Amino acid sequence: MSDPASTLDDALVSKAAKLSDAENSKRSPETEPARKKQKLEPVTFSDSNSLVTFIVGKEGETGKFTAHKEVVCYHSKVLNAAFNSTSVEGQTQTYRLEDTSEVFKLFMQWIYFQRLTLKQRDDTRKLEKGEYNAESLSLVALWVLADKFCMPRLQNFTLKTIEDISEKHSSICTPSFNYVYENTAPGSLLRQYLVASLAWVDEEILPLGLRCILMKCL
Repeated sequence: MSDPASTLDDALVSKAAKLSDAENSKRSPETEPARKKQKLEPVTFSDSNSLVTFIVGKEGETGKFTAHKEVVCYHSKVLNAAFNSTSVEGQTQTYRLEDTSEVFKLFMQWIYFQRLTLKQRDDTRKLEKGEYNAESLSLVALWVLADKFCMPRLQNFTLKTIEDISEKHSSICTPSFNYVYENTAPGSLLRQYLVASLAWVDEEILPLGLRCILMKCL
């Protein structure tokens, strides 16, 4: 049986830099040509009163977010198709998601400002482990959400952010592994990145045997 780490040469060399080309996902390869041919016009706010609504969260725990339709449709071809169709989303101009409000707050930050406000980047405060893990999980969920909406730029940005934070804190958020496994397809860039990260963890922190098991799972 081959060593799981031996298949990761490219990922180990480039880590987040080369893994940032968000092309592997749950999307079928057959959909790629059509997706690439569609080109949207830049945001001009020519119809600034046209808004769309996102209902986020599970039943009984929902939050409501409103955004400019033009901004949302510019960044996501999936949402552009949904809000300009005869579907329920098109008729109501409302989109429902089961993600948490914390994840969607990050989504909103990025579509308007192309940056994220994170506690992990605040050098003036010391985060508890629970806070660190929660925010790290939100970043992973943001990558998955961007994949769902066909937003490779946001996927790239999020993966680079995860890498920067991991290097800054010299840590990796292991509680996110289960979420990644359940919400991404085999071979996804996020899985590849986590496997590459595991290969660099000190053996005193993560024994080689356990590391190999985790690599096989991802």
